[in-house]
Amino acid sequence: MERSDNPSICRCEDSEIMSQVCEKCGKGPMAGHNVSHSHRKTKRRWLPNLQKAEVDGKKMRICAQCLKTLNKVRPAKAER
Repeated sequence: MERSDNPSICRCEDSEIMSQVCEKCGKGPMAGHNVSHSHRKTKRRWLPNLQKAEVDGKKMRICAQCLKTLNKVRPAKAER
């Protein structure tokens, strides 16, 4: 087990840290502001819509947009 100077952070070798990042496209959290009626701004984050899915026999956390693209049926190319 690896310890850091900060006692609240402890990383074990056998556990993985779950991040809010799509494993296919790399889309992650975005930062911005909530804006009230009086235009006061407070910080906020927009998280990607991650779903657990099995792709090519491997379990992945991918965003809904990538999942839709994977399920999309491409039409056959038109013969000229």
